Amino acid sequence: MHTTETFQQLAEEWEMACQRILQWWMEYGIDPSKKFFYGEVSNSNKPNLAASKGLVMHARIMWSFAEAYCFFQLTDYLQIALQVEHIIDQFFHDAVYDGYYWKINSIHQPEDHRKMLYGQAFVLYAYVSLYKATHESRFLHRALSIFHCIETHAHGNYYYEEAFDQRWKLLPDARLDEQEPIFVYSLNAHLHLMEAYTALYTVYHDAYLLSRLLHIAAIIQEKFYQNGHLILWMQQQDKPASYRISPGHEIETAWLMLDMMKITSYENVEWRDMINELGQQVLKHFYTHNGLLEPMHPPEKQWWAQAEAMTGFLYVYYFSRNEMFLKACVDIWKWIQEYLIDEHQGEWFWGTDAHNRILMHRYKAGFWKGPYHAVRALIQNITLSQKLHT
Repeated sequence: MHTTETFQQLAEEWEMACQRILQWWMEYGIDPSKKFFYGEVSNSNKPNLAASKGLVMHARIMWSFAEAYCFFQLTDYLQIALQVEHIIDQFFHDAVYDGYYWKINSIHQPEDHRKMLYGQAFVLYAYVSLYKATHESRFLHRALSIFHCIETHAHGNYYYEEAFDQRWKLLPDARLDEQEPIFVYSLNAHLHLMEAYTALYTVYHDAYLLSRLLHIAAIIQEKFYQNGHLILWMQQQDKPASYRISPGHEIETAWLMLDMMKITSYENVEWRDMINELGQQVLKHFYTHNGLLEPMHPPEKQWWAQAEAMTGFLYVYYFSRNEMFLKACVDIWKWIQEYLIDEHQGEWFWGTDAHNRILMHRYKAGFWKGPYHAVRALIQNITLSQKLHT
């Protein structure tokens, strides 16, 4: 299976899919003035002009287009990234108390003043990519400013604190949406903080940053990893707030840990064992359910989890050369092509139910759905495939 022709064909398919997503966002995600992105767009490409606008969605758009410019060298992508940076700086940034608001309304006024660790991490991540794209020191300085802000306010006794009011007073409720249980610490926030710090370390080799990055990885393995799976939400005294299993987060954690270890040149046997176990668990889940089922009510095969599995399986194959993971990567890509990619209206659907029926009531772009997961997965896969066939 692992022929040069196979990898070349896959890389071509992934490149085309990536550019189609970005083109959709430039055509349907942004308003006619080309100044602002819509808060929500339906499956029929109709914008909801009254929808609130999320920090995470905007940071992910900025990251996606900056990263795409680095990869494809198309100036249109860089212009979009710079425009989103202007929106984030002008409307989400709190110039008085620092940090970034969680949500603004449709006319770009602060609607939710909370400073959520998850959101700050994604803004940091996006600024690192914009610095890589432009080599402008102001973007690196902004990334470092966010890093120091996080370390000042969120660096706890062991975990990182996750929810604050506008003045950085710690809040008791760290939920990102009402579907989550009450918790104090989450895998998701720590995982994406690790991702952001890993990216920052590629452009800023600092001993303190490295120490914090390795500490976050240790938190994930020592606290969130239990009995072969990852706990999504934690209460005080390391008590799980739920025992729901998210295969998407498990394979995402596996490949992000592999990426972090490669970038830092840090090896840890326990982390490696966790990665291998998570990879095997998700591989089994994928073939049992013909896709990754996320623990919703009812369960859903969401776009982001399938994208993470595609990249996660290829990452595990790259480091292990276990052919089952390469086969799974190709199989889930075929599933994405059959069920998720909207060949008529563009972009990817939110997902399907357990029986592969499209969830047409879900939006195509919105508070929780930007280009990030799919674009990141496709660029990572192209990069890995090039390494594998050379």
